[in-house]
Amino acid sequence: MTWKSYAGDKLIPLNTAFEGQLYEGRLKTRESRNAIPIPEDVIPIIEAWRSVSKNTSPDALMFSTFGRGTRKGKVVPRQGRNFLKWRIHPIADKLGIPRKLVTFQVMRRTLGTDMQGHGTMKDAQQILRHASIRITAEIYMQEIQASVRSAINSRTREIFSQRTKELSQLKTPVSHQRKPNSLKPRNTTVPNGSKFVCGVFANG
Repeated sequence: MTWKSYAGDKLIPLNTAFEGQLYEGRLKTRESRNAIPIPEDVIPIIEAWRSVSKNTSPDALMFSTFGRGTRKGKVVPRQGRNFLKWRIHPIADKLGIPRKLVTFQVMRRTLGTDMQGHGTMKDAQQILRHASIRITAEIYMQEIQASVRSAINSRTREIFSQRTKELSQLKTPVSHQRKPNSLKPRNTTVPNGSKFVCGVFANG
């Protein structure tokens, strides 16, 4: 993605970057040329990035790195697998999500499924840039019934509630100090006639 693709509130794909190589003017499908809306909360982040970027000319890469081997020292697109390795996988590790489940395809389909709670099928189709709304519906936007969502939410809240109680108990440890014994030691007579006074046998 070059800076000329950035149009303030949207991105207009003009090129394809794959395995660290930029293919200018080449896109997968006609729908791949559709504009990508940028969330309002993300725009300030992109603007902040642009303010610290060394080169923001139209043909400069928005997110670049330096090549290796025959391309050593040259500015090249970031490789997707490296982005996953250094940026996404550490987050997945903290959340306990297996790395094999964290791929661009999985994240894309997660977006499609999650969109059903935020917009229409047509909205999701445009965001995912599908030629057919059938693809959006059957593959990327799996319907989850309200009763199923309610059940899993209830179960999750129960687990979190129990976890909260456990953490609360850890923060306020229970004192296990023995209370001083205010009772006087008793004299105990054992079967052989001796007396046991304060831990010592006394002959009777």
